[in-house]
Amino acid sequence: MMLHLPKSARYPAGSRGSGSRLPPVALAGMAIAACLAIVVYWHQVSEYRALEERYRELQNVSQDASRKIKDTKERLTTCEKERETLDTTLREKQWQLDAAAAKATVAVGSLPFAQPNSALLKQQQQQQQHPNQLQHMDDTRVKRL
Repeated sequence: MMLHLPKSARYPAGSRGSGSRLPPVALAGMAIAACLAIVVYWHQVSEYRALEERYRELQNVSQDASRKIKDTKERLTTCEKERETLDTTLREKQWQLDAAAAKATVAVGSLPFAQPNSALLKQQQQQQQHPNQLQHMDDTRVKRL
């Protein structure tokens, strides 16, 4: 059994009249628009998540690059220190070789068979010690001629 209510009881007070109800096409359009809004929202959410993941990856790459730069700077500093040490050692060894060569020159010069070459050795020693002085001497010789 169906109960029939008067028209005034079936609709709320604000919805009386023929123009207050939405047509079914409008309701369908609103439902479609709501579905589209949900689809767009989830698409935006998935893009946002993908961007967050990419951002984290780039942060990791940046941190790795920073670590590599720091390590490279440390290695460069170590290499520079080693180079300075090697340069110092090389200069010391060169000085020792020069001293030994000078001693050998003196020793060879004191031998009787080496006397004729002693003038040549003295000239070479002077040339090593004062190349500008020898150039000046050569210039004065040329002027005399």
